[in-house]
Amino acid sequence: MNRRQFSVAALTFSAGLAARAAPAHAAVRRIRVKVEPARAGARIPSDFLGLSYESGELPHADFFSARNRSMVSLIRGLGPNGMIRIGGNSSERTLFRSEGGRDIKQPRTTFAPADVDRLAGFMDAIGWKLVWGLNLATGTPDDAAREAAYVMRRLGKRLAAFQIGNEPDLLGGDGRPRPNGYGVADYLREWRTFVSAVRARVPDARFAGPDVAARIDWLKPFAEDAAKDLAMLTYHYYDEGPAEDPKVSIARLLAPDPAFARGLEEMSKLARGYRLPFRLIETNSVYNGGRFGVSDTLAAGIWGLDLMFREAAAGSAGVNFHAGRHRSYSPIAQPSPLDPYGARPLYHAMRLFGETARGRMVDCTVRADGINVAAYACRSDDGTIRVILVNKDLRQDASVILDAGTRSARAPVRRLTGRGPSAIDGVSIIDDLPLSRSHNTFIADVPLCSAAVVTFVE
Repeated sequence: MNRRQFSVAALTFSAGLAARAAPAHAAVRRIRVKVEPARAGARIPSDFLGLSYESGELPHADFFSARNRSMVSLIRGLGPNGMIRIGGNSSERTLFRSEGGRDIKQPRTTFAPADVDRLAGFMDAIGWKLVWGLNLATGTPDDAAREAAYVMRRLGKRLAAFQIGNEPDLLGGDGRPRPNGYGVADYLREWRTFVSAVRARVPDARFAGPDVAARIDWLKPFAEDAAKDLAMLTYHYYDEGPAEDPKVSIARLLAPDPAFARGLEEMSKLARGYRLPFRLIETNSVYNGGRFGVSDTLAAGIWGLDLMFREAAAGSAGVNFHAGRHRSYSPIAQPSPLDPYGARPLYHAMRLFGETARGRMVDCTVRADGINVAAYACRSDDGTIRVILVNKDLRQDASVILDAGTRSARAPVRRLTGRGPSAIDGVSIIDDLPLSRSHNTFIADVPLCSAAVVTFVE
């Protein structure tokens, strides 16, 4: 099954396949935003921000290393708390060799204790937590137990949970390591066997799952069967893809995706019903590595900022953007093997979220009248209200008439901006002149493909 297929039963997230061309730039449109500070919603976890990496990155000695100072510094720049996830497609063919070191005949498919040790130093350097994926596809329960025991010994205080398998809903057929018709009941039988083996070696092990790519309908039977063993429910989402599809574009990325909204609502409802946190443990703009000229642009940063606040408003425990050394969608990437790691536009979106998303989300309504603008609000424990305005439109600037429900006379503004939707360099967070109250409202200009955070202090 293609990971982008959608059915009502599955509630798969997909962006639709029709071309979405952006009309020429039009006049500024006025919209209205009203905040209800007293109507508080979900609390935003301190470790909401996250990054997701392939298991295949583990053998690279210069990557997950405390000596990788540029990468350590950039991750720490996102905040003191966060979550790294190790897994991805490569975890289906990556095995831990606890004896004899790495297999030199297959250096990219095995990793050794030294690689885990190096990762432990890296995690201590950044101070974040870790979700670790175990190989269900081509590994055995005994393999997983040995691996989990060593990972727990070296990363115990950093380890949030183990995941068993990556995208198990895609394991069946088409040359994959499971037969056609492989379903959630089949996965659960294997999952229980792996859990038993891991618990025999690691009695206090915690688990997350099912880490599905598309089949949201797997989550209810999985939670019902496995809830007592779960630390969180996890799933994946990519807005566009595959990367080689010629229809992938900035316009398609920024266009509304009703299926995402439906799936997120279902996910939130399910998690509340089972009293489990849920996390978007792997996501990004375009699957299969991203698309240069789309995934590495200001537009991708604006898309990512909106995604994070939509997840936070729905009560999500966090978002992990899939990343890597050279992938076009990676928030932190290395331009060439001799260069230090640097920040891409999506990184700046993550940093702005980390600086802004404090306390609880609060109700916020938008009258956008056809323009692709979203608004969110959160209230810090000290009473500070922050309103986030995201203009994903590619044709119209917005002038926002903002009623924040506060007595503030002036409101500082921070912006995520660049030289246009396709900008790769020069994207940054800037401080702008504060807004002044006029007739109980504020007016904030938000140019196309940009975002603004307005702060109100009582």
